[in-house]
Amino acid sequence: MIKEYHNKIIFASGFKKMKLINQLIKLSVLSALIIPLSKKYKDNYLETVNLCKKNKIIIMYYSKSKLFDISSKPLKLNFNDKFLYSSGFPFILPIAILNKFKTAINLHPVDLPDFPGRNLHNAILSNRKKLNATLHYMDAGADSGEIIMRLRYERGHFDSIDSITRKASDVEIKNIVKILDKIFIFEKKAVNINLSVNKYKQKVPADSEISSNTRLDQAIKFIGTSDAKLYPTFFMYKGRKVFVYMKSEKKAHKDEV
Repeated sequence: MIKEYHNKIIFASGFKKMKLINQLIKLSVLSALIIPLSKKYKDNYLETVNLCKKNKIIIMYYSKSKLFDISSKPLKLNFNDKFLYSSGFPFILPIAILNKFKTAINLHPVDLPDFPGRNLHNAILSNRKKLNATLHYMDAGADSGEIIMRLRYERGHFDSIDSITRKASDVEIKNIVKILDKIFIFEKKAVNINLSVNKYKQKVPADSEISSNTRLDQAIKFIGTSDAKLYPTFFMYKGRKVFVYMKSEKKAHKDEV
C-alpha cells in the first residue's frame, strides 16, 4: 500500500525525530515537515532543517494557529490529498489546520487515555511494568481522539521522561510501516469536542520538591519524572535547595573488574 502514497505524508515533527524522518524519506512518503517558528525551538531543529534541505523536503513553520512558508508568509493551501502525521510536536494544532488534511493522526509516547498531554511523569510514577505508545486520530483536544493502535514497550525501574520518550520512538520506528498502513486506510476529519480537564495536570518546577523522608524506591521514580533543565528534583536543607540528578549503571561482573 505504501507505494501508492508517494509523498503523501506531511509530518509535524518533534526535535528528536531524525531517525523517523530518515525512515519516512527512505519510504518515499514524506512530502513536507511542520516545525515551530518560535526562536525558542530553533537550535533544537537545526539538524532536522539541514536533513530536509539535503533531501529537498519542504519545510513549513507553525506559529499562533497558522502555517508559514520559509519567508514567514502565511500558507493558504489545502492539503486534501495529504495525510498529517504528528509525533513529538510541542503544540496542539487547531482544528482549522487538521481539517485541511484527509486524515490527521498523532503518536503519543505513553498510554491514552490515562496520561494525555504533557503527563509523561505520571506514567513513570505509575506501577506499570509495560507502557504503550498510542496512535490516535487528532481532534480539538489534547490527545483525546479515537485510539487506532497501541505499541507496547518495557518500562524500567530507572526510566526517566527522556528514556521512555526514546523507547516510544524506537517502537515507533520499528512499526512505522504498520503505522503508515493505518494512516492511509481511513479518511477521517477532526471534530470539535467538549474539552474536559485532563485527569492529571502538567508538572511545573514547584512540583519537583522531594521530602527528606521519601522511600528510596519512590525517590528514584520521582527523580525520573523531572526535567533536568526545566524542573530538576530538589530537597530543602538549611533553607537552601539541593538538586538531585540520577545516573544509573549496571553492576560490573567479576570478569569486567
